[in-house]
Amino acid sequence: MNKILNKWTCAYDNAKRMQKSGWSGNYVLAKEHELYSNGKSGHFILMSEWLALRDQPRYGSQVGGNSGSVGSGSKRAHESDASNSNSVESSALPMGRDVAKKREKELERLDKIAMRQEEVNQLLKESTEAKKMKMFMKLSSKEHLDDQSKELLEKLGCDLFGN
Repeated sequence: MNKILNKWTCAYDNAKRMQKSGWSGNYVLAKEHELYSNGKSGHFILMSEWLALRDQPRYGSQVGGNSGSVGSGSKRAHESDASNSNSVESSALPMGRDVAKKREKELERLDKIAMRQEEVNQLLKESTEAKKMKMFMKLSSKEHLDDQSKELLEKLGCDLFGN
């Protein structure tokens, strides 16, 4: 039984090495069956036993992918190792030089847009005050005003001069 399981584990390692982005676990398993049967050993009959033992270090894959494999051969730290260390967010990479420059340029562009918007708002405010002043001058030059015109003149005086 050990010989068969070792051969199966070897086929699993080879299938994991061939694994490409987007392969599902079922596709890896199918490739594993294909590699195992190409060795003319026939169909693997100990699947339930292998599923029970695959997380044990003795039968674990050397490629990685099994949750219990200690010696996976990978030089990178696993998630379980990262959670025990004192590192702060090990999955986030630092910002690159090009990304930082692009972000800085974007912030400068947004600042320029904000400054232009403030200038436009100031010009609109000045334009509105000029129109109010023109209307105030026109109403104040008239001798006879109706009640509505008098109210408007008072309101414009308060807005313009704060009386």
